[in-house]
Amino acid sequence: MKASVWVSIAKLVDLEMERITSESTTEDIVSATPTFTAGLVELVFRQLITVGEDLEMFGKHAKRKVIIPEDMYMVCRKNPALKNILTEYIENWEEQKKNVNTAADGEYHQRQQHPSSKDIKTNESKNASVSRKDKQTYYDLDELNSPVWDN
Repeated sequence: MKASVWVSIAKLVDLEMERITSESTTEDIVSATPTFTAGLVELVFRQLITVGEDLEMFGKHAKRKVIIPEDMYMVCRKNPALKNILTEYIENWEEQKKNVNTAADGEYHQRQQHPSSKDIKTNESKNASVSRKDKQTYYDLDELNSPVWDN
């Protein structure tokens, strides 16, 4: 996991250095040293671990085995700008998910010319579980307890 964080941060640093250099009116070339990049990677990685642990603790405190968006709101409660960005992102994501589910349901119902009573019961139970999932998004904590997080 740390390697993927390293690659992502290194790309972001390179892009930012290119942007700064292109906007510069002087001929000065701005660059980031490998030490700077390594320090930034370490900072971001430790922050990710801390946020992950906080999310896990919020879920366990609420006697859940899942993480829900409200747990992330608790993590960013002291940063209103971040909370607004997160809220907007989740609303857009849920809207896209709803549109995809609606389109998929429409295609499914078009393919079903004459459903039997058994098919109707199956569809009703599927729709009931989908509607419950639309209300809240859950993330399984057991998936987070992998050896990668122990580093």
